[in-house]
Amino acid sequence: MQNFIDLEGASGITYRFQRVEDLSKLPAIAGNFVYVHGDGPKPTVVCCGADETLLSAANRWPAAQQSHGAKAIYVRKNISWRVRASEHEDIVQRYRPPLLAAAEFDRQS
Repeated sequence: MQNFIDLEGASGITYRFQRVEDLSKLPAIAGNFVYVHGDGPKPTVVCCGADETLLSAANRWPAAQQSHGAKAIYVRKNISWRVRASEHEDIVQRYRPPLLAAAEFDRQS
């Protein structure tokens, strides 16, 4: 698996994500995350998420592995809620993953 992947959103903007191999090493900072299946320059995005802490990227990981063949978690640190929301939406529009994890946007106005 690659240490970094670049995902292009529907807007054409490219976002760089860093792989986290050990769930205990997920950063506590806010950001976006994806679970992917496959390797190489064009992995399949099976989950797209964002939260106030990237520790939450571990929450759906076992189910995503079992039901969607997820092989790796990649994260992108983003402190700003607006940036996270914008990037999340852009990536979702491009990849249309079967799993979404962004409950924080349901709470915000």
